[in-house]
Amino acid sequence: MKKIFLQFFLLLVLFGLLPVAGIFNPVAAEESARNASGNQTEIDLMLLFTNDLHSYFLPHRVLTEDGRQTVQGGYARLACMINEQRRLHPAKTLLVDAGDFSMGTLYQSVFSEKALELRLLGLMGYQATTIGNHEFDYRSDGLAKMLDAAKASNDPLPIIFQSNINWEASQGEYTEMLHKSMENYGVKKYAIIQAGDLKAAVFGLMGKEAASYAPTSGLIFDDIVESSKEIVNEIKKNENVDLIIALSHSGTNSDPKSSEDEILANLADEN
Repeated sequence: MKKIFLQFFLLLVLFGLLPVAGIFNPVAAEESARNASGNQTEIDLMLLFTNDLHSYFLPHRVLTEDGRQTVQGGYARLACMINEQRRLHPAKTLLVDAGDFSMGTLYQSVFSEKALELRLLGLMGYQATTIGNHEFDYRSDGLAKMLDAAKASNDPLPIIFQSNINWEASQGEYTEMLHKSMENYGVKKYAIIQAGDLKAAVFGLMGKEAASYAPTSGLIFDDIVESSKEIVNEIKKNENVDLIIALSHSGTNSDPKSSEDEILANLADEN
């Protein structure tokens, strides 16, 4: 069996003062087992992770605590860092994002028509992302149009994972429209992504607090812990994978009883 040594590289450090709402959570971060002879194969995997990119395609000036101005961010810098990590870790790199990739600069004004955010993620080689609350800032019909525009562009696109929308309970005005657009784009509950000879199952979630920040979505989101348990059990039953990754757009806070990503991360210890 394989023993996986994970190396995390949070690319969001390039973006300085951007808020952090989605946290990368391995539901099953390491599998380790020995065969009868005691031999073991070891594999390194580099996980490159961003969240809350918020349409910051260009560098921007920020004021530091000591009163100096500095320039941070920009997708050109981000792409350089991604390419450098891929050079150092060829064929053993996963590049993922945990949502809120849109809204925050004037580029959001063409969100629904041009889908620049998803198209640029695809061109940078992102393999997966999930949907954050800010993707619903133009309601579900705005997101539906954005997904259709991204698909029609024929550009390379990341897989979008969304696993805990309760479509039957959702009764929003544009729920059916969004459901069809997600199907057209190819949004998945989970899928297997290959990194060299390593197989990772990936799925995506929207937390309760994040969903509360998207009141016009018209959607009902199931509990992330119960949804994760169901999906992990389904993956373990039907797939032969080395790693299970949850892209969670939920967040943390100072209260461990309500800190959603911490609660979800603890699920890995129980499984």
